Amino acid sequence: MCGDETDSNGALTMQMLKHVTGEAVLFADLLQLDRKDNLLRLCNCGAQAVDFAPHPKDVWWMKEGMPQFVWKIGTTHPQYVSKPGHMTLARLSRVQGKYVMLITEGEAIAADREMLRETNDHIAHTFVRLDAPAGTFVKNVRSNHIHAAYGSVSRALEEACRVLAIDPIIV
Repeated sequence: MCGDETDSNGALTMQMLKHVTGEAVLFADLLQLDRKDNLLRLCNCGAQAVDFAPHPKDVWWMKEGMPQFVWKIGTTHPQYVSKPGHMTLARLSRVQGKYVMLITEGEAIAADREMLRETNDHIAHTFVRLDAPAGTFVKNVRSNHIHAAYGSVSRALEEACRVLAIDPIIV
């Protein structure tokens, strides 16, 4: 679990997904949404678990630095395209101080590694074709971060929300 940029709601979302799946959870930035194809591009600068890669040999470790600084700053990022499969995406946020959870599903698709050059080819990417209409997703997402796990666990998340007095927003 991680909470990049002090994102405690993200860490809580990841913890909930981990508990309902028992698997690794994706932490990602919402980078791009192609409304025509309903295709969501997700990536993050190092926090994406390598469990999402098709195979360990598909993970390339990329050195990335910040040359604009006089001192040397650098890091290593995993770079891959996530394996295909059905995913559940979720995100805790608040509406008027009350917790809500966006829950939706989609299909992670195989993509050519060359597509990473369109954004940042130093980091891992996940491409998800959303089941929900793009406009409905955009209307209900309240963060630049989203979390996902393989499988269909919307009902389990909805039940967890009920127990925790969180309003689920199913799209």
